[in-house]
Amino acid sequence: MHRRGPRHRARKLPDDALGFEFSAFNDGWDMPLADSSREQRMQLAYQRRQHSRNYTPELVPMDLRRAELFESEIQKAELAEPVEFDIDPEQRFRQKTVCNAHVTEMKRSQNIKNIHLFHQEFEHMIRKIKRIKVPEWMKDWVGFPMGPKCLTRFMTTPSPNIPNIHRHECLAYPANSSAYIYVDLRNGSFVAENLAKSEMIAGSSSSSKNDVIYLASSTSGFASKIAFDSEPEYVDSSADSPFVLIADEKCAGASDGSAKIYYEYLLECNLRGARHLLDSEKRFISNRTGQFDLITKTLRLLEFESQEEKVRVLARFFDQHPESDDEIYFSIIDVFYCETMFDPWAPFEEVFITIDYNLRTIKPGGVRVHLSMESDKEFAIQTFQSHGLRIVWCDENCEENPERRLNAEIKDFVLQNFPRHIRTFEARNWLVERILRNSRIAVGGVEPYEEKSTRVGDDFSCDARRRNLKNVIDYEVYKEAHLSRTYQPIPGPWDRTEDGSRGARFFVAAVIERPDVPWRTIRVQSSKYDKTFAVIFQDTERGLPITNRIIQTSFYEPIFRADASDRIGPELTPVCRISMVISRAMRFAFDRKIIELDKKLRFTFPNLSANEDELMRHEESYYYSVRLHERWEKGSERGVIGVAGWNRRGMVHFFNRLQNVLSPLEFNAESQPDLLFGVGEIFAKNLEKKYQNEVLIDVDKFRQIISVFGSSAVNAYKDLEEYKNKKSEILVHVDIPLEFPDFNMQTLELLNNRIIANISKDLNAHLKIWFEPFPHIAFSGTVEAYEELHRSLANLTSQVFKLLTSRQTLPQPASECPACFCETDVTGDFYRLECGHTMCRPCLNNMIRARISESMRGFKFQCQVANCGEIVGPTELLNIILGDSSRIRELDSRKLQRLTECAREFLIYSSDARMKACDTTDCHGIRVKSPGDVLNPKKCLSCNRAYCRQCLSITHPNVTCEDFARLQIPDQSIAEYVRVKGYDKVKPCPKCQVLVEKKDGCNHIECKCGVHFCWLCSFTDTASGPVYGHLNSVHGGLGDDNAMWRLENDRMVPPPGIDGDDLDLDMQRLILAEHQNHGQPAFLFNADEFNENREMLRFIDPPPGLGFP
Repeated sequence: MHRRGPRHRARKLPDDALGFEFSAFNDGWDMPLADSSREQRMQLAYQRRQHSRNYTPELVPMDLRRAELFESEIQKAELAEPVEFDIDPEQRFRQKTVCNAHVTEMKRSQNIKNIHLFHQEFEHMIRKIKRIKVPEWMKDWVGFPMGPKCLTRFMTTPSPNIPNIHRHECLAYPANSSAYIYVDLRNGSFVAENLAKSEMIAGSSSSSKNDVIYLASSTSGFASKIAFDSEPEYVDSSADSPFVLIADEKCAGASDGSAKIYYEYLLECNLRGARHLLDSEKRFISNRTGQFDLITKTLRLLEFESQEEKVRVLARFFDQHPESDDEIYFSIIDVFYCETMFDPWAPFEEVFITIDYNLRTIKPGGVRVHLSMESDKEFAIQTFQSHGLRIVWCDENCEENPERRLNAEIKDFVLQNFPRHIRTFEARNWLVERILRNSRIAVGGVEPYEEKSTRVGDDFSCDARRRNLKNVIDYEVYKEAHLSRTYQPIPGPWDRTEDGSRGARFFVAAVIERPDVPWRTIRVQSSKYDKTFAVIFQDTERGLPITNRIIQTSFYEPIFRADASDRIGPELTPVCRISMVISRAMRFAFDRKIIELDKKLRFTFPNLSANEDELMRHEESYYYSVRLHERWEKGSERGVIGVAGWNRRGMVHFFNRLQNVLSPLEFNAESQPDLLFGVGEIFAKNLEKKYQNEVLIDVDKFRQIISVFGSSAVNAYKDLEEYKNKKSEILVHVDIPLEFPDFNMQTLELLNNRIIANISKDLNAHLKIWFEPFPHIAFSGTVEAYEELHRSLANLTSQVFKLLTSRQTLPQPASECPACFCETDVTGDFYRLECGHTMCRPCLNNMIRARISESMRGFKFQCQVANCGEIVGPTELLNIILGDSSRIRELDSRKLQRLTECAREFLIYSSDARMKACDTTDCHGIRVKSPGDVLNPKKCLSCNRAYCRQCLSITHPNVTCEDFARLQIPDQSIAEYVRVKGYDKVKPCPKCQVLVEKKDGCNHIECKCGVHFCWLCSFTDTASGPVYGHLNSVHGGLGDDNAMWRLENDRMVPPPGIDGDDLDLDMQRLILAEHQNHGQPAFLFNADEFNENREMLRFIDPPPGLGFP
């Protein structure tokens, strides 16, 4: 028996073997039918070559938006030259200062060698003090404390000559950090009046006339004027202030210093400042004045010495130069603005839309896909078609040829018909790759496809280039503004009214020319084929609604089309920017953190798209983006930084992250007060150099806070914490003055080279006495050694003072602080007032804070020393709160915030009801009564909200101020409400007594408290059924039958105004069943609520046996 061998397994032919039938050597062995057509044979061979798949690929969501990764707009940080502010010469006499000091840190500690021998040296010098001879005539001296102004005049005058004074001597008393001038009056008499009139000794009396400050909140529109020995006054006019705002044309690109010199020469007077206003300030002023063009101009704020001098100088200048004079390069803007209105940290928002036109020939485009295997062609076709894409087979001439699909050598095809939101090749490539990856289709590449056009002049751009695209944009923006009711200077419909008259669209040209148009269209870039425009909105209040409306329109139809053939429209990029002002030094300090944050923000939405987050499936997500932006003007020390992108809610979130990055670490120095003055303050400031300007330090002596800014703020904060324990490791180089007003000259006579050498050896430091440029000790040693030396020198010179004044008949000055009764010696922190008296700094701070909190009792600050009572002037008050010229000036507005609020409260409560705080949320404005027509309301200078000029309440047309005030009383207001609505329409709930208004429907009422009651007799129950039964049995029906659903001809008839015709039969049965059970929802009776909530009917539980449609 013949045995059959094993059966061989069928071999799978390669893909290209199935295509030889199309070659010239086709012998016809694989033809299925002899009489088949060529197309049929090609189709059969094509089917044999294709691989079969036993799974269905997962569909990729087509509504997912791809967020593009924007390039970084962060510029290279450059540390500009430090701005040299005018240093107040009185600064060194107000508080504890050190001369020519700098510190360095050592790797190991350097302890004091012999502290006992050091103290013995000074005890020996104190004993020598008794040998100093005191002249007999000194016993009749009269001493007066010297303030900072007095000390400045005295120290800068080579040979002071005081009239009516025979002899005088200046003495320092370090025990209370004071400086005194002792005088010997000629003929032994003293005339206090003559002495007070002396220019050399007088404190602040000679300059008190011009001692005025203006306090204002950010964007408040008014200021509190505080003059010397006066209560605050309300100022909202430029004519009542030394400030004038000008539109600068001559010094547009000049620095503030150069502009100040120029205008001083032009106006022939001295100016306190000529600051260039930033974009945020110009936007605020533009909104106040209604002049939108101010944003594009260069504005400067000139500050004169006084309001009187400003009036005199400008009057003289314009008398000499008429308006037609070509030498006048500036114009005055009549709006009040002052320095304290500017808060650099206050955010400001901008909204604009960029519109990019591509005026090249519009050609059908797509994406060309190259498959790796021809056998995947059919599966790829089915996959892309299932996603709604169109497959086009094009030849080399870009002509469509469907037969290429059956060709075994053709592995590429073109995809078209992409969704509207997928326009760019990058977005289309991203979608195609996701589809290929999910379907496991191997490709050789994906590239953009554009049809080759040989037609000449076949483009919409021929007409579009001749069109005024700016007019097209203005027309569309005005249309969306009108339809959204954001800006309607011409009320009524857009097209035509009911009587056939022309609507708002016919007056576009006139509207665009109006000065109150809230947007401005500018051309950003222009070439033959590419044009870019920007629509900039004046404020976000109107800009956001118009922009949102434009975005919604662009989802369904092209907007801003260049001509009728444009089926796509230009590319729109809405942008919402939230920004703040930042200095170059601050920007440089945060450079590393800003770059890190910018990278994280730019990848936020691309990462959401890559993870297919649900947020990116929203229509508006097509425009989602975020990045940091910054702008710097040439020559300006300040710039703008913020976040830019879309939408606004996201920008607020991301801006908060930017603010958190730029926020300082605040070190509370109450536990280490040494860091607030002297060498400790120098150490804190030296951290900026240690960390190579990646740290910025602000020492706030008023709040006793050290603010640390920058990328290395954490490390600098740790250094501040460790300062107290590392004084022996910190090396300080400082010049210790041995002259008045720090020490007495007799102290220098007690020191010689031997003593200096011994002190140097004992302290393990280096000391040397120098007499040029002034007598001083050049000290080099640790902070610990410096503090010991300084304390001993202060004690030594205090003993000299006591000896020289020991024969006086008058009592010696007190050495204690008048508040805490502790010694205010020069080794601690103190403040010298203009009257010459000193207080320890913490006590002075507490006094000022307490007085500010009690500002309703008065706004005057006085010296606390007994029998003094000298007024603390406004400028001196600012020096106490703000600090010296080395401070970070961007923080000034925050430091003055509490003082400004208290001044505003004082104005309101001391105005006898002439002023009232604006009740708008977050508004710092004040409403002020003024004469005029009551029908012409005023507007708050801060929030621009209208109010009545007579009663300061919100506008109340057709109601008198008396009646409106009466309606604000709850009982009166409710009574009026019931009277207007009707006593049969408003009744109180029988249970909770809350007023219930019955609009329509039956007499069954359900209150929010849960009780059901009868509207006619107030019968109550916990359920609706008994109330309906009560209505039928007692009142003969439910009442208002026309407002009920009725069954007529097997169909439910709705109440008037309710559209229920399109409800199917099952839904009508459901309503009928609910109606019969007296349980139908309340919105079944109300037309408006029914039409809005008709979909809720599908979620009402049906009666048994009744199914949903």
